[in-house]
Amino acid sequence: MFRLKPLAVALMLVIGSHAYAESNTAIQSQAGDNNEATLEQQGARNQATQTQTGNFGRSAIVQNGDDNVAETVQNTTFSPNTIDLAQTGSRNTAYVVQEGEAQAATVTQAGDDNSVTLYQLEPQGSAATVYQEGNNNTHTIEQQWYANSANTSSIGNGNTTQVTQYGYGTGQTTQLGDNNAITLEQSGTGAGAIATVSQNGNGNAAQVDQDTSRYTSRTTLDQVGNDNAASLSQGGLAEFNFLQEGNSNQLTATQSGTGASIAGSSIGDDNVVTLNQSVINSTIELYQLGSANSATLSQQADASLISVNQTGNANQASAVQGGGGPSVYSSAAQITQ
Repeated sequence: MFRLKPLAVALMLVIGSHAYAESNTAIQSQAGDNNEATLEQQGARNQATQTQTGNFGRSAIVQNGDDNVAETVQNTTFSPNTIDLAQTGSRNTAYVVQEGEAQAATVTQAGDDNSVTLYQLEPQGSAATVYQEGNNNTHTIEQQWYANSANTSSIGNGNTTQVTQYGYGTGQTTQLGDNNAITLEQSGTGAGAIATVSQNGNGNAAQVDQDTSRYTSRTTLDQVGNDNAASLSQGGLAEFNFLQEGNSNQLTATQSGTGASIAGSSIGDDNVVTLNQSVINSTIELYQLGSANSATLSQQADASLISVNQTGNANQASAVQGGGGPSVYSSAAQITQ
């Protein structure tokens, strides 16, 4: 690590770029406050750009391999910025931009042809931490305003992760395997969100959309196996919680409102689940153990509850309830197969 005045650093990097390795280039710009830059490149044709303006700064780029590209931009007012960025392998790219208050960031990539794009914008608590190991993995993260965080990782090949958070946020996703995809969007007006999505296997896909206009929402989704797919859209004080374990299972869930919950699991292959509920005390618990089972459950308002257990293969369950007003206020349903 070293500290130099901006002009001295810029001159050193330009003059010394050929001395460290073949055709590496580095550009740095710093202005104001406690800037600090660490930049190391080993290999050939690597490119690094650092831009810092104001307050506590830091940055730090370390690249080891060939044809890697890294750029960090910090443009902040009264914030303890940081950014640490390390790339090992070839043809990796990383672009990190931070503005306003207490950002951090930390991007680590090991392998070839990986890509990270990270934006942390507007005031409040941001953080993010991205780790990719393997080849052809992609992370795209954008966080704005309020107490965000993120923390995602992909180990394997061809995985993609996209996280967008506005408001309270939190995030955290993990992918282990090949060709998995996660899309997480959270908007926590005032406060609320959280979500944890984990995929272990190959060809799994998860999409989570949370809009917490009156706080909470939460998620937790685990997929273990191959070619599983899950889609969740929820808002309000909803929670969720689901495990899909096996191959080619499909889950679609939509919920919003006061007590909505859901919780359950599909363990087996080729199971199909569609869940929909809205407002008052909805809950739905669904457990599938076996293969080729299907469940379509819907409840709208009232104090509803639904509980379904499917054991074996090729079971089918369907239920619709709620929304009739006080005369059916205590609606309930229970199906065991």
